[in-house]
This record gives sequence, structure tokens and C-alpha cells, in this order.
Amino acid sequence: MIKKLHLLILISTTLTQAQVGIATTTPHPSSDLTLGSSDKALLLNRVPNTASIANPVNGMLVFDISSNCFKGYANGAWTGCIMSVSTGSLSALLCASTTQTGVFSSGITASGSFTIPYTGANGGSHTGQIVNSTGVTGLTATLPGGTFVIGSGNLVYNITGTPSGAGTANFAINIGGRTCTVSLPITAAPSITGLTCNSATFNPVTFTSGVAFTGTINVPYTGGNGAAYSSTSVTSTGITGLTLTLPAGALASGAGTVTYNVSGTPSGNGTAVFNITLAGQSCTLYFSNCGAFVASGQWKQFMCHNLGANTSLDPFTYNTGINGGLYQWGRPTDGHQLTTSTTTAALAATNIPGNANFITTAVSPFDWRSGGGNTTRWGNGTTTMEQPKQANDPCPAGFKVPSQAHLGGLFNGTLVAGAPGTATNNTWTWTGNGYTIGSKLYLPASGSRSIAGTLSGIGTVGNYWSSTVTGTNSYSLTINNTTVTPAASSNRATGQSVRCVKE
Repeated sequence: MIKKLHLLILISTTLTQAQVGIATTTPHPSSDLTLGSSDKALLLNRVPNTASIANPVNGMLVFDISSNCFKGYANGAWTGCIMSVSTGSLSALLCASTTQTGVFSSGITASGSFTIPYTGANGGSHTGQIVNSTGVTGLTATLPGGTFVIGSGNLVYNITGTPSGAGTANFAINIGGRTCTVSLPITAAPSITGLTCNSATFNPVTFTSGVAFTGTINVPYTGGNGAAYSSTSVTSTGITGLTLTLPAGALASGAGTVTYNVSGTPSGNGTAVFNITLAGQSCTLYFSNCGAFVASGQWKQFMCHNLGANTSLDPFTYNTGINGGLYQWGRPTDGHQLTTSTTTAALAATNIPGNANFITTAVSPFDWRSGGGNTTRWGNGTTTMEQPKQANDPCPAGFKVPSQAHLGGLFNGTLVAGAPGTATNNTWTWTGNGYTIGSKLYLPASGSRSIAGTLSGIGTVGNYWSSTVTGTNSYSLTINNTTVTPAASSNRATGQSVRCVKE
């Protein structure tokens, strides 16, 4: 019905006036068709080429796709292009003044471009150019099609690919009737002599389970050769849900720092572990949401779990699985720390017992090593927080056994015992079978193992070794639901918990 109505209107218009108007009620009296839209255009027939028209007649007008222009049929033949855009031409192509963005290195996926100035352009069009490198191969420079500005301007070629080696990549440029060669330096593959995850800095210093997180981690390196490196990403293990991303960049010549971006939503409370590799060097980053103040305004990261605990368990909810191992002071992780390890009365002659037995003793100085002595098995024996980590230290890379200053700092910064309510640096709240310290650290009452090898105090008392010595004994932090003792003097053959602190 609508089609019939349109036809009737068209016939009526044709009969009443010889002109037709589209989007206008006043077609020009000298035209057959007048277009009146202010935001539309006339779209002519587009044909593959003029040969597509079987029986052309004078007066036809089409757009020839093969020639990319309008053509008309007149005097029995098709015309050349009507209103074609002129082919672009240049007076000079200044390859010697080329600038580049990005640093290109052997074996590293390229990300950058180079810019060539030109002069004397006529404002015509060009079809662009794709050119592969010679010399150092593997790179492609791409210039999209476009139009030269009249006079002087710039051409930007984007670089893709991977350089096959170090040296010079050459690009033969041919555009606007001019030729020249662009040469780009390709540096050697990136290399460093060391990557120090232990000295990484975190901003923010902690995260919250289930809450979206964004931040940065700065990791120092040594021996950089100034070469470019590609962007890399790695996902966390342990606490999952976080992604560490290193944007593409260039190494310093010598020592420097790379900044990783961290984002995601942590799956729980604990430690997110990232195994990172840069320029042939690897290390492991430990990012924990656990820590507390060890002095006024001085926040320190601790591992979320006791050493040897089941790290898949929530470290803030008491469970015997988070108690971990019970270490004899100064011993490495060798199996003796297991609560089910067998006992032996044979004292060790060196710092490395060479067995997995818990060494018992009833002889002063009540040390698992014969003769006692050697007070630097885990640190330098002092109270300082910055004491160096020693070979027997059982904590993973980036962490160490805390000194008495660390453990005492969690409470009141002294050697003096007191009720949990007297803590000065953090709040201490007995929760279940242990203390919640501030809001980001929990120490379970994990018990101890006596010098005779007997377990006791599990769920009621906690004993945490420091690396600090006192006479023939060593300091430990002892807790129960009424008292916190930051400097208990303990026999070194005693089995106690270890809570590692960030180096």
C-alpha cells in the first residue's frame, strides 16, 4: 500500500511539474532532480571499471573503483579521471634528520617509530610504504597511505618485528618521488649482572584480601648494558589474583631500578609470590599483606605464616596447621623442626648437623652444638634490626630471622614484659589461640619443644626465636593470653617457632 502511495505521489509530481525534489519542496525549475539535504550526499554508481558498463551512452557518470576516481562517457568514449587527487611529490626527503622513538635491541620485540622530515610537497596523495630492514633483519617499517601537507612536513613510520641481532637496521625509503636510507642502531640483547628482589620496595606496602589492589614494586638491578627490554607479566602464586607487569623500557648503563605495576584482587591473606626474570637474571618477590609497627611510624613486613606452616590456611584464624615447625636456635631447615622428628642425644660438631634429628641435651649450656659458642648462626648476635642474614638462616630469600629489636618492637620496644594492654607500638588482642597484632599480623600459640624433645604449650603458649644472643642462650618472644615477654632467655636446644621478617 505504501509503495503504491509513493508511486502515485511520484506520478502526480511528474505530471504537475517536470522537476523532482528530494528533501526539498522547491526543486530548481531548470533541473529534473534537485537534492535538498544538508547532511547527505549524492552517491553515484561504483563500478569495478568502465568496462563493466555493457552499453554506455553519452552523459553517463560513474565512480571507477580501479582508478579510484570519477569518469564520464562523452562523444562515444569514457573520459579520464575527473577531479582526481594529484599524485604527491616532494622536493627533498631528509633522512639525515630522522628521529626515532623507542630503543631497539637484539631479540626483543620492537615498539617504536622513526620520523622523516620532508620539504617542497605539493599536497598530493601517497599510498604509503612497507619496507623490510636490511643489515639487521627482522624489522618492518610501515607508513600508512595519506596526503602530503603543502610545503614541509613529516612522515612517521611505525616499527614492528624482532631484530635478528645487534648492529644497524637499514630501511630503503621511496616516497613522493624521492629516495633515501634510514639507519637505526640496534643494541645488544639486554643484560644485567644481578637482580635483587630482596631489596624491592612496595607501594602501598600491603594489600587487603578480596579488595581490588593497584600499586608498584621497585626492584633494583646491577650491571645493566643500556639495552631495551620487552614488556612482561607474571601472575602470583600462593595468594593468587594479582598480576605483576613490567612495561617495555631500557636498562640503565650500570645500576638501576625497574618498576613493576601490580593489579588485581588478592584471593586471601598471606604472601603473593612472583617469580620474575629480567635480562637473563631471575629472583623471587614475596609480597605479603602481613606486618606491623616495630617502632613509632616504622612499619615492617613479616611473613604471614610461621616457618613450616600450611600456607594454604588463613593465617589470621587459629588452626594447628598454622603453627609450623619448632626450630632449634641457629639450625637450618633440615627436618629436625618437624614435631614428629626423631630425637638423638648426639650433639652436632658443626653448624650443619647433617641429619634430621631433634638433638636433645641435659648438659649446660644446653645447646645442640657441642661446645656451644658460634653466636652468629642466624645473624650477628646483636639486637640491631639491620644485622646480616647468615648461611644457617632458614627463612626464604628476601626474609630473615628477626632480631630481638624486631620482636620487642612489635610490643613496646624494650626487653620488659607486660600485659597485652601495655603494648605501645601496636594493639595486642588475644584471638582464639594467639595474638592479633594491629590488624595485619597474627602469632599463634604454637607451643615449644623442650631440650628433652617433649612438646608442650600448643594452643596456649607461643615461643618465637630471635637471632639475638644473650650469654649462652638466645632471646625469644614468649606469649600467653595474659603476658607478652619480648626478651625471654631460652636454651638454644629448645624447639621454637620462627616468624620471618623482610630483609
